[in-house]
Amino acid sequence: MRTHDRAFLGALFIIAGVAVGVLFADGIAATLAALLIAACAWFFIWSIKSASRASFFILPLLLFGVWHAQTSRESYRPNRASVDTEFSGRVITLPIERARQKEFDVELLPPQSGRVRIYHNAYPDVSYGDSIAFQGSLKISRYGRVYASNPKIQSIISNEDVFFARLFSAKEKILSVFQRTLSSEHAALLSGILLGERSGFSPQFNEAMRRSGTTHIVALSGYNISVIVVLLSAIFFVILPPVLAVPAILVAMLSFIIMTGSEESVVRAGIMGSIALIAHRAGKRYSMRNAIAFAALAMLLWNPFALLSVGFQLSFAALLGIVYLKPLIERALRIHHKSSFLNWKENLIMTISAQLAVMPIIIWTFRSIPLTAIAANVLILETIPFSMIAGAGLGIVGVVSQSAAIPLAWIAHIFLSYQIAIINLFSRLAIMIEI
Repeated sequence: MRTHDRAFLGALFIIAGVAVGVLFADGIAATLAALLIAACAWFFIWSIKSASRASFFILPLLLFGVWHAQTSRESYRPNRASVDTEFSGRVITLPIERARQKEFDVELLPPQSGRVRIYHNAYPDVSYGDSIAFQGSLKISRYGRVYASNPKIQSIISNEDVFFARLFSAKEKILSVFQRTLSSEHAALLSGILLGERSGFSPQFNEAMRRSGTTHIVALSGYNISVIVVLLSAIFFVILPPVLAVPAILVAMLSFIIMTGSEESVVRAGIMGSIALIAHRAGKRYSMRNAIAFAALAMLLWNPFALLSVGFQLSFAALLGIVYLKPLIERALRIHHKSSFLNWKENLIMTISAQLAVMPIIIWTFRSIPLTAIAANVLILETIPFSMIAGAGLGIVGVVSQSAAIPLAWIAHIFLSYQIAIINLFSRLAIMIEI
């Protein structure tokens, strides 16, 4: 067995162990489940006569995953508090404003521990990195997230970290440029596509995106991140020597991930993009399979209970659909890669593959299926890079000179107008199946 195959299987068994540890709260039950998985794996290996010394590491890797999830349970899954309790913690995500409500994650400090999603009124103002004290009751959502709704915030100590302050200040300046140079609806869509910022969406536009099945375009998926990587590469490989360009791109990607709130899809795409960049620079072959496994492993080692996040599940399911289902569909339909208007064939197969992969999760979680989503995505996806390139230029130039950025605003407006028209059209034509 080759080294990269052993690395893939090792990561896979640790991930399986983490999944078992997350799903089984009882340590004994989790251990027994790990033993059963190991026994099945050994039986399969020996049945195909591929046993090697590496197979003896299956159980230790599974048990390590179980142990990590079990020992992290209190850190990432605090117990519900049915009565008002006092908590203190640090804001670990960028607060997102939705309508008149703000939401953000807090990592609790001793004597409590764990991570809690706070849903609160827009005031008092809370920023990333702030230390807060609040009083309220904790609940668990149907998606497994621990949250508190409108707790009483008793105190806020502002974050004094210069790096984060400058990072989020830059984001606010770019968003301000969008708002000054574009209409409110166009500025909101560009903010979502480029920075994952959805606070400017009206309830009507949010509903239009939901019904048209295009919400994912503002979720900063791997598609969006790949465009960002191309833009960064085009800039840094021109102004810097290769030995400095790669670290600069990695630092810029990390800053971008933090600035956009570190959502699961962004983190996953960022890790995989970094692996691809390093592999290319080192002259090594990039293995998509291993990159997916390593990204999942890294995220679950950081937070095992990310596995229960719908964002984590949808991000990896869509990627697996594109990587593994898309070639099967192309072979079955005998589709060959040829240029077409708006690259519609490629986008159609990619959208169908991703939709098929995420369908079970969507049905289970949201209880509805937008049947017209495929057509809407085929018509929109090919124009997203143009919006992002024009938007990035608009944001950077606009911070220096608003008048110089006006031509870029016109270009961005053209593509955004087209995308908004498609979203509104398919929102009206939407065929929704409610489960």
